[in-house]
Amino acid sequence: MTSLANHPSFWLRDDAAKAFDKVEADHGLFTVNSAGRTVAQQQALINRWDQGGAANRPPYLYAPARPAETSEHVKDGGIAIDIGNWESFLSVCKPYGFTHPYPTDHVHFEFQGVPDAPSSPPPVAAGSNPFGISDVRGLQKISNLYGGGTAIDNAWGSKSAAGFAQFLRAHYGYVGNNVLGPVMWIAIAKWLRAHWGYVGNNVPGPIMRAHLETASEKNFAQL
Repeated sequence: MTSLANHPSFWLRDDAAKAFDKVEADHGLFTVNSAGRTVAQQQALINRWDQGGAANRPPYLYAPARPAETSEHVKDGGIAIDIGNWESFLSVCKPYGFTHPYPTDHVHFEFQGVPDAPSSPPPVAAGSNPFGISDVRGLQKISNLYGGGTAIDNAWGSKSAAGFAQFLRAHYGYVGNNVLGPVMWIAIAKWLRAHWGYVGNNVPGPIMRAHLETASEKNFAQL
């Protein structure tokens, strides 16, 4: 286990602590309420819950996992962390391998260790897209700013591709045709590094696609 760089009284499993430290290095400090726990510490929370009372109920204490050994704060070396300003953390944590598994336990996040390894995108179905993300409407809006002239319908076609390629040519050194391939991914990676916090290589993997999904969603909401 490793103490968190900016919160030395809290710890997580080594890889989880490293990932959390990277989130804070990229996005600033977060309020850590709890992180890794010993079995005894988890049992103390169970005892508090069983005692009852307003101070031992949400939002001060959520129902702790039991037996103590089954808590994600305890098992696997401690991979769970509770964040006070959870909405801010939720907006940036996914590319670093953290999930938000319990909608009613807002502060609770778990590290799943998603690597940015090369992977093949899922098959492209009719009305889908070649990027391996679920929503390309924001990319279509960008495309239309560069001559795409396409409907904002989340169905990637030749018009969407042409406008988006022109955007990458205009700003990120793209010199290829309009077909998604290694050369276009290099330009996409440059865009994501410049504006969307991506720090990986030029090979499309889960982390790059997560940043592209975020870029598309936010451009759809703002443009």
